[in-house]
Amino acid sequence: MSTTASNRVCRIGNRASNYARMPTLIRASVVLIASAMHVAAAVEPQERALAGALRLAKATQELDAAKIVNLMLPDVVSAAGGASKMRSILAHKFAQAKSVGMVVDSVTLGLQTAMGKDGGTCYIFFPYITEAHSNAMKVTDEAFYLAISDDSGKTWYYVDGLELNEEIIKTVFLRGYQGVPPLPKRERRVEQK
Repeated sequence: MSTTASNRVCRIGNRASNYARMPTLIRASVVLIASAMHVAAAVEPQERALAGALRLAKATQELDAAKIVNLMLPDVVSAAGGASKMRSILAHKFAQAKSVGMVVDSVTLGLQTAMGKDGGTCYIFFPYITEAHSNAMKVTDEAFYLAISDDSGKTWYYVDGLELNEEIIKTVFLRGYQGVPPLPKRERRVEQK
């Protein structure tokens, strides 16, 4: 057999070997893709919650009442008299702050806690630090956003935790909350200029 014919036989043999291995490669690829999708699905609720918390932090820095209300827990909005009333309350509060020269310099999110579960409700705490100033003072708030989802992390709503303590969280938002994950630190510091 000539060298050329021998090379052709080797190539054909290699192709046949590749075809024989193909079902194994396909099976391995399907398993790998399914595993990756499982990991992505496991991370997805936290990523969605983080995306909403980042939008809330930006809306807070911009004092955008409409965007804040859209991200708030519907029960809180309803208790205030509905979305229109809640937007009005926040807009008035923000106008008062602006009238005395208050400016929000930054809202910085810290590392989120692990996701907790209370029955069918998922929740995550997002620590934040807000720095604001006027001509007379500098205010630093260290608190958290409580993110709550009742649909396995597909949709997240938020409550500002500046005024929340463990008892309020248990009574109003998460009846089964037992301190896990623990509440992030809450503190307000005011410095006169």
